[in-house]
Amino acid sequence: MKRVYRGNLASARKAIKAILRLDITLKHKKDLLDKMIWAITECPGKYKVRYITKAARKKRPVKDLRHEHVYTRKMLVGKLLKQPSAVNRITRRAIACVVTKREHQRLSRSSGSGWERYKRLHLSVWDQEKERWKLDFRNER
Repeated sequence: MKRVYRGNLASARKAIKAILRLDITLKHKKDLLDKMIWAITECPGKYKVRYITKAARKKRPVKDLRHEHVYTRKMLVGKLLKQPSAVNRITRRAIACVVTKREHQRLSRSSGSGWERYKRLHLSVWDQEKERWKLDFRNER
């Protein structure tokens, strides 16, 4: 599974580098880069990503869950356009977290960037790869 993920990640990064060199409209470039950010965050599967909130771990069915971009796609696309030589560094922030529908709404309204939004909302986040809490607010409630 990790081999497939790494192959897909490498392919998406290669596509991003090619897109950044294309002589096309800015709108088309942004749309294509946005698709590649999605491709990176969905490499392991839409809901089989590394991070998941405490509430999402308990929540089923899938229709009540959302694939949330920790660092917004808009921010990542903007950085890629401004720093085309930093594709690998920037795409390391293409991170997804499975959240509930309600958490997704709250995160969408929250200011800040990245994990700061989760901290501000006191969302506990489980790291499924390391099998430990990345952010732990369970004892604060």
